[in-house]
Amino acid sequence: MDDTKVAVLLEDIRSQFRVLGDGLQMLNEKIDAQGQKLSAKIDSLDHRVISLEVSNSNEHRLILQMIKELSEEQQKLKRAK
Repeated sequence: MDDTKVAVLLEDIRSQFRVLGDGLQMLNEKIDAQGQKLSAKIDSLDHRVISLEVSNSNEHRLILQMIKELSEEQQKLKRAK
C-alpha cells in the first residue's frame, strides 16, 4: 500500500473517531442533564417526606392528647355516677 492510501485511510479513521467523540460528548451532556433533573426531583421528594413526617408526628401527638383527655373525662363520669 502506498503512502497516499495509508494517509487517506488514517484521515478517514480520524474523522470517524471525531464523529464518535462528538456523539459521546452529546450523550454525556444528555445524561448529565437527566441526572440533574432526577437529583432535583429527589430533593423535592425528600422535603415532602420530611414535611409529612413532621405533620404525622404532630397529629399523632394531638391524637394521644385527645385520648388522654377522653380517658380523664371517662374517669370523671365514672366517679360522678
